[in-house]
Amino acid sequence: MGSMLSKSYWFPSLREPVSYKIVMLGLDDGGKTAILYKMKYKRNVQTIPTIGFNIETITPVEGINFTVWDISFQEKMIPLWVHYFTNTEGIIYVVDSNDGERLNEAREILHRILNFEILKEVPLVVVANKQDLPNFDAICPYDPALNRHDAGKTTLSYKIQNRNSLTMPTIGFNIHTIHPLKGVHFNLFDIGGGEKVKVTWKQYYRDAAGILFVVDSIDKGRLQEAKEALHQYIVNCETAANIPIGILANKQDVQNALNKSDISCELGLHQLTNRKWFVNGVSAKTGDGLLESMKLMSDTIKKKKSSR
Repeated sequence: MGSMLSKSYWFPSLREPVSYKIVMLGLDDGGKTAILYKMKYKRNVQTIPTIGFNIETITPVEGINFTVWDISFQEKMIPLWVHYFTNTEGIIYVVDSNDGERLNEAREILHRILNFEILKEVPLVVVANKQDLPNFDAICPYDPALNRHDAGKTTLSYKIQNRNSLTMPTIGFNIHTIHPLKGVHFNLFDIGGGEKVKVTWKQYYRDAAGILFVVDSIDKGRLQEAKEALHQYIVNCETAANIPIGILANKQDVQNALNKSDISCELGLHQLTNRKWFVNGVSAKTGDGLLESMKLMSDTIKKKKSSR
């Protein structure tokens, strides 16, 4: 949920790799195993239909290991999948975007997966495979029922750089240097919002000039959770004392999104009498509001410095 603007690069040692259990699911012949081996060996590998499951360890980025459980699809086996889900920290769901006739089936199976109680808070990424084929189908980029740890931080950071990039839930952090305005550059630490990561946010506040906190303006059900995270891990954190906060109310392009006034009220921002803050509506999809938000952040930081 949180991102930080920092004066200089700083991050903890990555000498010890971090490991996560990932389950890879999808209909048969969607290309799950081919994708897994492509990531592992960096080349195309001839595969056969998976019977049961495969387990492979891959290193997608330095310092992070994924233990991927590639689970075969059989309708009668779905109720047994729960036995594979213990300690799962991420879901990759592979869809064959060249098989339009099975997209409804893929959607139904996905929603059945998400109804497993053990997966309620697990991040999800949907991989639309076979985009290289001529007849791939356009898949709806947003389904409210799939909204999870998906406020849009990483998508926003790429959009500020004028890049439309497919993203997956952030595990740990990303770092970007952006130049949103003439004469201004931000070193942006894009930090994951998972429960295990929130407790580490305070480690990233060193030398931070500002904090950007991204909320999903259409997910009213999680605003209380966002409020609690904001106050517990930022407002009431001594390490973050007096650092200006910018609230980015994302997904303003979606119908029924809450406006800035509603977001301010829901997050209890008017209680912050001794801290500089602002709220601005943005859209990671269209880019609306992003440059305005970066200017507001820059101006807020300058005002804080001048008031010292």
